[in-house]
Amino acid sequence: MTEGSTSDPSKGGVYNNTIVGNDSENNGGAGIGMFASAPDAASYDNTIAQNRVKGNGEGGINIHSHASGQNVSGKVIVGNTIAGNGKDPDSKSYGPNGISLFSDSVSQSVTITGNRFRNEEYGIWISGPFTPTLSKNHFAESVKYQVGP
Repeated sequence: MTEGSTSDPSKGGVYNNTIVGNDSENNGGAGIGMFASAPDAASYDNTIAQNRVKGNGEGGINIHSHASGQNVSGKVIVGNTIAGNGKDPDSKSYGPNGISLFSDSVSQSVTITGNRFRNEEYGIWISGPFTPTLSKNHFAESVKYQVGP
């Protein structure tokens, strides 16, 4: 668990879920999003695997913590195909991004491995105190920056 964050299911949240094998294309917002809704809420220990995420109006996969005490740690993002998504306005990304990580105050952790990115300005956008573990991701030449800012 991340120091200063909660993992109390009675406070609401999304935890221990797997999103696998979906096509998330051309949505107005994020392709896949995991967010904590209120102070001390949580969305933790979830896996996003083997999805196709493309052409969405905001970041392809967005993970956000907006208030103190929230826990959005323990995510595993693995084996996804991510392409041609938009900006994430909450994280204030400078351009279109495949994965957007945003934390307002508490340090969060996430593992991002084995994903394929193309047609994004930023493959992975990190805003705030996030500690990602990155490995074996593939960034096509059409991705201007692998990780930003």
